[in-house]
Amino acid sequence: MQHLGPYELLDVIGQGGMGRVWRARDTRYDRVVALKVIADQEADEADYLKLFRREADLVGRMNSPHIVPIHNYGEIDDQAYLDMRYVDGHSLSGVVRQFGPASLGTAIEIVEQAASALDDAHAAGVVHRDVKPANLLVDRKGFVYLADFGIAVVDRHKVAAGSQILGSWAYMAPERFTASSEDGPAVDVYALGCVLYYALTGEPPFAGRELEELRQAHRHAKRRRSSAASTG
Repeated sequence: MQHLGPYELLDVIGQGGMGRVWRARDTRYDRVVALKVIADQEADEADYLKLFRREADLVGRMNSPHIVPIHNYGEIDDQAYLDMRYVDGHSLSGVVRQFGPASLGTAIEIVEQAASALDDAHAAGVVHRDVKPANLLVDRKGFVYLADFGIAVVDRHKVAAGSQILGSWAYMAPERFTASSEDGPAVDVYALGCVLYYALTGEPPFAGRELEELRQAHRHAKRRRSSAASTG
């Protein structure tokens, strides 16, 4: 059994460029949590950690039923981590892959709950910047949580520094493709509209694999017709 301080690392439930998310047991409270362990190359950047702590602290103080609560965050043995509530369910992307596109009523219910989370976040001055199906968690009762708030601010920091454009291109607002642009709550609203399209069709609204191809699609192209997307 792997450990990180008081946490027993049970199994990996998510992985990306920023690090891994483990289903873990906090032995101090005997509770199962979702533990995000930040990748070493990211944790080495002092500016990254400063922004990470600031955002995690702000999100941790938000009291929104549809935002995954943060229990704790910090560093153990020079390893940055984020301790969050474990949601027993699946991401929206996992639900659609397993069961197919949602009905109109179900899709609206999911997006309404995500919109409630964004309303609370924006009121607190937090912009998510990576709203996508993988970050909408649906529990076994159909309750929706918006996840991954704690590190979203880092995308903006890296873009502003002239680094690569980060984020999920298929769901990014057009202004997010420009490194020098300022982004605000509107980018989350745009992304949520793309998520609604995905929930109904099983496909993002714009086709493309390369960054420039999707940049042009978001800026200029008409979206795919939903009937065409759902039937292939």
